[in-house]
Amino acid sequence: MDNEFIKGWKDALIAGTEFYYVGVMNDEPYMERVNPEYFDYDHSPDLEFVEDGSWCCRRMRMPVAEIYDRYYNKLSEKDLNKLNEMMGSRHANDLGDRPPVDNFGGGIQFHIYDNPTMD
Repeated sequence: MDNEFIKGWKDALIAGTEFYYVGVMNDEPYMERVNPEYFDYDHSPDLEFVEDGSWCCRRMRMPVAEIYDRYYNKLSEKDLNKLNEMMGSRHANDLGDRPPVDNFGGGIQFHIYDNPTMD
């Protein structure tokens, strides 16, 4: 827990804010630092404390295994299978078997110029 507060202190020095999640996870007390870069909230001019705002949002990027570790008491096996299917599918911008070449107008043209005076 001391390490979390040290990371929070660093956030306070760099970003001017530090956020922590304190609550219950998997029926156990839990506390973690929240990276201010991935946290947004109601920036009303009259707002003194974040918890008094009307909304907040935290973006989290996790592999399926970590999602299961965090929320296993709320997920069914059907949900886990659906997550694995989603992660197994390709992204829309995935190149697949195609080479990373611009095929508009004939592709990328490479020209090699030899300068004999530089030999």
